[in-house]
Parts: sequence; structure tokens; C-alpha cells
Amino acid sequence: MAKSRGRPRTFDEAKVRSQIMQTFWEHGFEGTSLDDLSVATGLVRPSLYGAFGSKTDMYLASLDTYIKLLHETIGQRYRHVGSVSGALSAFYRAALELYCRNTGSGQLGCMVSGTAANEAPSNEIIRENLKDKLTRLDKMMRSVVVGSAPAHADAQTIDTASVMASAVLHSISIRARSGADRSSLDRMASSAATLIGEQFSS
Repeated sequence: MAKSRGRPRTFDEAKVRSQIMQTFWEHGFEGTSLDDLSVATGLVRPSLYGAFGSKTDMYLASLDTYIKLLHETIGQRYRHVGSVSGALSAFYRAALELYCRNTGSGQLGCMVSGTAANEAPSNEIIRENLKDKLTRLDKMMRSVVVGSAPAHADAQTIDTASVMASAVLHSISIRARSGADRSSLDRMASSAATLIGEQFSS
């Protein structure tokens, strides 16, 4: 006898994933309960488990959803700017649009550095996932530098600039989550982008 199929889902999966991500982003992994996720999505626990797995599964999937959102927010706005400083400034401005979105909990900064870093020391699964996400963010920053660096730029200068660019990204994220105003973050990011770009002026 053929197995009967389960009932089709009656909810928008993409919307629910976004709601789950937003809840974790605001409250962190430990600060988010299954009841919080149920309230945020309107789904009872069995439905959440059946569709999205355990709380850890949902959190890790949310980090992936966040990285996709970051890519969508930044898009291609930093390309063809003409200089490293200009490209980094454009990248940071786009990132700050995401980091400084105001919610009921205030500005949230970067979900990766703002929530996963807190859990990494005591949760091996999240720690390994954090390493992967930071590597992906580092590659994004390196692509900004490589794509806008002059042809004569040497590998060491590109490496140094990329590391510095990543450090600035994490710094403005943490400051955004702490409540720093957008104008001060824009100034900080712009100044840092100029200093990093100066490495390519000789």
C-alpha cells in the first residue's frame, strides 16, 4: 500500500524563516525560547519542529538566511567605484542600512558577530558555524578590496587591507548594536575606508 502523503504546509515558509531569523537576531540563541519562536511565527511547537528541526537547526538556518539578506542588501553597490576607499565606503554604507534598522529591541548590528560570538565558547556546533560565517564575511571584504585595488597592488597590501576592512565591519556592527547613531557610524566607516585606501596610493 502506498504511503499517504502528509498534509501540505499552510504557511509561507520563507516568511516564517524570516520571522525565526528576526527573533534570534533580536534576542540571541540562549535568549530565544521555543515559545518565543512560536509566538513570532504563529506556529505551534510540533509544526516548528516538523518543518524546521530543533532550536539549534533553526538558529543555524537563520545565520544562513542572514548572510543571504546581507548579500541582498549590499548587492553590487560597491562595484565599479574606482578606488578601494570608495568601494569600502559604499560597502559599509550598505551594511549600515542593515545594521541600523530600528526594531522594538533597537538597532541589531550584525547577527553573526552580535549573537553567534556569544555562544561560541560553550557551543561547539555554533562555534564551528561561526568560523564558517566569518570566513565568508572575510571573503566578501577581500572581494571588495581586490575588485577595486589598482593593478600594481601587491598581495601583501591586499591581504593587510582586507583584514583591516573586516575588522572595521565587525566594529561598526558592534557599535550599531550598542545604539551608536547612524551619522557617527557613517563617519567612522568613511574615515576607516580612507585610511585603508591610502595603502594603495603609492
